[in-house]
Order: sequence, then structure tokens, then C-alpha cells
Amino acid sequence: TQDCNTDPCSVDGGWTDFSDWSECSVACNGGSQSRTRTCSNPAPANGGADCDGDDSETQDCNPDPCPVTSVSGRTMLTRPLAVGDVIEAWGIYKDDQTVKFNVNILGEEMNLLHVDFRPYIDTIVLNNNVNGLWQEEIRPAFSTADNFKADTKFKVTIEVLDGEYKISFNDEEI
Repeated sequence: TQDCNTDPCSVDGGWTDFSDWSECSVACNGGSQSRTRTCSNPAPANGGADCDGDDSETQDCNPDPCPVTSVSGRTMLTRPLAVGDVIEAWGIYKDDQTVKFNVNILGEEMNLLHVDFRPYIDTIVLNNNVNGLWQEEIRPAFSTADNFKADTKFKVTIEVLDGEYKISFNDEEI
């Protein structure tokens, strides 16, 4: 007798099931999430073919717009600020000779964001508390001639972006 067919048989690869979808990258305004699988059910062996297709998938998630938090007066946030959050604050500009006024975004026992509006030097000063340290950014802001009249209502909108804030005064970005 003679041995034959002693080489191991080739085994083509097979995909595992996809993992669960990852957490969405943002809570609102549209993000993405992904899931993966591996070519190990079974793994290719002895010259068998690799799996056909992609080992990951991505899909859009949380497409709804972020809610706008509207405040007037002192209002505490119920959670930390997150990318996509929009905060609107209203006030009455009482005196057209006012040197500055500010909007404070408050968190647990501390200011998270302090915005000084300084119309007579045409700037805003953005003070952002990050991990207990204050960072300051100065931006040119607005012309005083058109924006400030005594006893007029104003609106400040602050949108949290990835690593920065978009600030608008009466719906004009500054």
C-alpha cells in the first residue's frame, strides 16, 4: 500500500458576523458610526482563499438638528457642552454708552464660557474654561454705529464646534 492525498485540504476564509455599531460620533447634526468583522470563521488555511468584501461598514447617524437652548437671565446647564450644541441668550442693551457686557455659560459650580462684548473697541473676548484652565481669544466683532442703541434687545448665539465656538450677535457671525 501507498499513502495518497496526505496534503491538508485548503480552507477558504469565512467572515464573522459584524460587530455592533459603534457609538455615533456626535449626539446631533449628523455623525457617523462603524462596525467591523474579521475573516476568521474559519480563517483561510493551506492556500485557501481570503474572504471577499470589506471588513468594515460605516453609516450616518443622529441626523436631527441639535436642540437650541434659549436662555434669558441666569440659567444652569443640565449637562456639559458638546459639539453641535447651540445656546442662544437674549438681553436688553440698556445704555448705549456701556463699555462692555457679557454672557456666561455656567456648568457645575463654575463658568465654562465667559464672553465679553466690548462694542467701543470693536471686539469680543472669549474666555473658555478647559480642564480648569482659562484660555482667552480676542476677536474683532462689530461696528458700534448699527448694533447698539439704548433699550434695544440683542441676541447672542454660541455654537459649539470641534475645538472652537461660533459666536453670532443678532444672527451675524463674529
